[in-house]
Parts: sequence; C-alpha cells; structure tokens
Amino acid sequence: MKSLKKGTAAVLLVALAAGIMLSTQMGMPTGEKLYVSAKALDDMKVLIDSEKESIRRTELQIEDAKKQIDDFEALSADDNTEELIASGKAELNYYRMASGRVPVKGDGVKIVIADSERDLFEGENVNDLLVHDIDVLMILNDLLTAGAEAVSINGHRVVDMSAITCSGYTIRINGIFTANPFVIRAIGDPGRLYGAMMAPGSNGLILKEFVRFECTVEEDIEIPAYTGPLSYKYMTITKEGETN
Repeated sequence: MKSLKKGTAAVLLVALAAGIMLSTQMGMPTGEKLYVSAKALDDMKVLIDSEKESIRRTELQIEDAKKQIDDFEALSADDNTEELIASGKAELNYYRMASGRVPVKGDGVKIVIADSERDLFEGENVNDLLVHDIDVLMILNDLLTAGAEAVSINGHRVVDMSAITCSGYTIRINGIFTANPFVIRAIGDPGRLYGAMMAPGSNGLILKEFVRFECTVEEDIEIPAYTGPLSYKYMTITKEGETN
C-alpha cells in the first residue's frame, strides 16, 4: 500500500485509540470502567446489522432449497417428466448465473478509479497518486461485503477464481492485462453498495484523497459472463450422511 495511505491509516488508529480513552464510560461487573467511543458503537452496530442480513439471506436460501427438494420429490412421485425437466433446467440456469457463466443485469453502482492528475505535494511519493492492485482489491472486498451479487472490472467478470495482480502500470484480471481507468460495475442493493463506498472512513473516501475515485448509482447495469476456466482439483462433493 502507498506510504501516505499507511500514514493516514495510522492517524486513524491513533484517533480511534484517543476516542476510546476519552469517550463514554461503561461499568464492568468488577467495578472497572470500560471506555467505548461512539464511533466504535456505530461500527459494531453496522457489523451486527450486516451479519443479521447475511443470516437472513442464508435462511431464505435454506428455505428455498427445502421447497425445491419438496417440488422435485412431488414431481418424481407423479412421474411428471416434462415438469421435472423444466424444473431442472430452471435450477441449472440459476446455478449458471450464480457461477458467473451467463451475462446478467440489474441495479447497482458504477465505480471509476484512475491515477490522479494533480501535481505532487512537496515530499509526496508519486506512487501515492497511482492506482495499485491493493486499491482495486479493497474496493472489491467492500462491494462483496455489502452484498454485491455480480461484479466486473473493465468488462471482466469477477468470480471466486479471479485473480487481481499488479504488473507495472497495468493490472492483470483473470490473466488479462488492463490499464486504468478501472471501471467497476456491481449489481446489488444500490443504497448499501453506495454507502459502502462513500460512508465516512470508507476505503473509497480514503482513496479519493489520493487518486480519482467516483461512485454513481445506476439502473440496468450489464455484466458479462465469465469465460475463463473453472477447475476444481482438490475438492469433491460430500455424499449425504458422510462425515469426516
């Protein structure tokens, strides 16, 4: 990471530590005092809300899977081959979409990250004004944490096997070289995605101090399919009832 960005992070950590020491007191069972800052409480609330949302989505997926199993069993018992095939095709299309094998569209955000064009400050490192792979990775992680369902970078679909690495003044995505500006498109809840990018203290706002960083909400974002290889060499499907 850039030296100046590390300095900013250090300042933030010091400020947080100072805030903890000077903030609200909470009584402990032992009689000791625990100091908790308002920001720490807000951050914890955001984390708890995010985990609750993740649990809710998982529970919905479980219920949906149970319903699909019931539907398959009912169709199989009635020997309704045509409906069973149609249901199987719908299931296949769903998993093709989830694996990134088909193009998708939906509401979300568009992000542009590019090298800064401003003049260097006295003593500033030129690398601080350039976009690196870690910058793109931080934004990608924030989008996925905020619930992004599909993401592309400069037209390249990002899936679980995607790799993002620096190579000189370019970045390799899925083994293909691409240069800035880096245009990231993400499909998901527009409010949550935009908030993750532009909230106070977010990586997006920190980047904006050094490089060009823009985030806009858009409708009907189109994200292409992933065309690279999907190779799983070490994992296999666990059979029902099988334990380690």
